[in-house]
Amino acid sequence: MKILIVHAIERPTLNLLVQAAKKRWHTVLTCKISDIEIYDGKIFCNNQDIASFDIVLFREIRNNNEEAKMITTYLNDYKKIIIDERIRDGKWWSKINTYLTLSQAKIPFPKTMFFSTIKGKGYSFISEILWTPFITKTINGQQGKWVYLTTSEDEFEILKKEHTEDKFLFQEFIPNDWDIRVFIVWDKILWSIKRTAQAWEFRNNVALWWSAETIEISKEIAEIALKASKILWLQIAWADVIIHKNTGKPYILEVNRSPEFEWFMEATHIDVATEIISFLEKIWTPELT
Repeated sequence: MKILIVHAIERPTLNLLVQAAKKRWHTVLTCKISDIEIYDGKIFCNNQDIASFDIVLFREIRNNNEEAKMITTYLNDYKKIIIDERIRDGKWWSKINTYLTLSQAKIPFPKTMFFSTIKGKGYSFISEILWTPFITKTINGQQGKWVYLTTSEDEFEILKKEHTEDKFLFQEFIPNDWDIRVFIVWDKILWSIKRTAQAWEFRNNVALWWSAETIEISKEIAEIALKASKILWLQIAWADVIIHKNTGKPYILEVNRSPEFEWFMEATHIDVATEIISFLEKIWTPELT
């Protein structure tokens, strides 16, 4: 099987996937989106026609949606297998429409508000709906960056001045002691990690200071995590689930379509890269390529 991995940024997990594919005797090429070339009506990467590959796996694409659309249009003409379905079918989703989709599907999600600009928006208007404290986050934030616990009007006004060009999501704060990261490959939950923040930190995020341990999750948590990934057309994903410390109710916080997994492998000793390659093997039909 010939595998092409399209990406925007070099990550440690990229090499893990390459190694896993080669161990199973597959041909694999990684292609940075910025290295794509077009001529003679074809798309090339490293002098190879990308339509010559059996499966194309998209990793993180950042702000390269237009290039990704071009690539998927080209590959769809050749009926190539593209992972994931969301990119294959041109469903370019942001945090905003992720929230809308999950809410419409009745998947538990923190109460959320969005404004294309917060100029002229008052603290009292937001706090009346979400109560105080509430979470303020920019829609482009990653790995816990630009996520704030807003506890007063003064803090809110400072954020408005510091982020005059940013778009914001506001969410109700779910009191918690920890959250759960569920790693999913299609309809299979590989394992789950319980993440606990330091005492001074409200974010249980891998990019921040936290402790992690494996955990067996309830049927309810497994069902909402799998349902969320399927509704968002994701075949390889993680779902972050937070548990309300007073009610015990689980909420989906985020579903990521391009999960980094070296930390997950370290905590669980599960070879995630090989699991992903095995999944690609299962959906590959040689006679159609």
